[in-house]
Amino acid sequence: MKKRKVLAIFMAIAMVVCNIPSTALAGVETKTFVDMPSEGFWSTAALKAAVSNGLIKGFEEKDGIYIKPGNSITRAQIATIVNRAFGAEEVASLSGNVDVPTTAWYYEDMQKAVKMGTMKLDTNMRPNDNITRQEAFTILGRALKMENGSKTDIAKFGDASQVSDWAATAMGAMVKAGYIKGNNNLLNPKAKMTRAEFAVVMDNVIKQYITKPGTITNVATGNIMINTPGVTLENLTITGDLIIGDGVGDGTLTLNNVTVEGNIINRSDKEQIITDGVSVSAIIVKGKDNVTKIATVKGTLQMLADVKPTTATNKTVKWSVTNEDGSLTDKAIINASGLLTAVQDGKVKVKATSVSTPAVSDDIVIEISGQLLPSTIVFNDAGPIAKIIGDKPFINKVTGGDGEGVITYTSGTPATATVNKTTGEVTILAVGSTVITATKAATATHSETTNTYTINISKKDAIPLTSMSP
Repeated sequence: MKKRKVLAIFMAIAMVVCNIPSTALAGVETKTFVDMPSEGFWSTAALKAAVSNGLIKGFEEKDGIYIKPGNSITRAQIATIVNRAFGAEEVASLSGNVDVPTTAWYYEDMQKAVKMGTMKLDTNMRPNDNITRQEAFTILGRALKMENGSKTDIAKFGDASQVSDWAATAMGAMVKAGYIKGNNNLLNPKAKMTRAEFAVVMDNVIKQYITKPGTITNVATGNIMINTPGVTLENLTITGDLIIGDGVGDGTLTLNNVTVEGNIINRSDKEQIITDGVSVSAIIVKGKDNVTKIATVKGTLQMLADVKPTTATNKTVKWSVTNEDGSLTDKAIINASGLLTAVQDGKVKVKATSVSTPAVSDDIVIEISGQLLPSTIVFNDAGPIAKIIGDKPFINKVTGGDGEGVITYTSGTPATATVNKTTGEVTILAVGSTVITATKAATATHSETTNTYTINISKKDAIPLTSMSP
């Protein structure tokens, strides 16, 4: 087995429901909630899943336990449920804060949230305030390290201007990832979030929690959360993302013959991830910065291959470029590192193929424009040309070719024969061979090109080199 560190943070989201009781908390799985919505209601299944996963516990009152699905959720409750979801245990000091009492039920969870980085330590952290949607999405974005968005990503929504600058990166990332859809083209960033809303999103995103050490050989379809050390995943495929929670700590997670079709979301750089023969499940090819066009003469574009999963044993790919129909192309070339260079106008298909078995590939079409037409040079005599010492100077005329660029000439062996740079006239000097190179300069419409011919020179009484038997 091969041990390796994995520091891969990709886009995903974990939303959970928190119902912190004002009195004592009852058990989780066996509860019957007075106000649980009836079967078939839009939030019922999600709320029950949150209960069975230990994420919500409910409010115990005189006449029973309430889940209160329509109530807004507070900042302290958000901190608590995110901690539970990721298995957070480490705490940070709240020195300087004045509104989180050490005796409050949420004191330790606020410490954990600061340690996780989901909440910022401040003088006033407003633990009992009902949280807004943009605050909730920012906390969740921090939990998943999804803060690579921008206001450009949310510009399509009618109320994008209402999103605060500090929330734009997280909300933009989640919109870009498809986790925020909006309602009637609105984000409602300053609206309050309810427990039921939170539960439904959670149920859509995380389908299974692995909370105990042991070997797992079968998992649910979708994203999987592991928040405890000592877990071994064996001979299985995760169809979504693998989320490694804070609870794994500095322990180990073993992946034996595991394929992760999504991404690995890693909350820690402490744990050892042990892999054994993880195969490539998918490749996504794109141009750097998602560019799909080259419009400059001999322009280049760095192609990128996103190999999944990030724990794949061999992520090496082989690059190729063809015409759109797969035939050989003269429109572009690509090197082993994926640098694509434009040659002629047109469209090409750039493909990356894994070198591992079974081979996995992906391709993308790149449009090329603004290139010069190819020039050509056609000599009267393609050569080789036989000459003898004493022959008069001669010119091997250019009789055809595309492009109107000026032609200049050079001799590969000037001691054997020289050539006039401008006219192409060759002067014989000594026995031997030389290669005459003609270079046609680029013009506004045509590219530079070269062509060559060989001259073999012998003595007067010798058989010309071109007629000699082998």
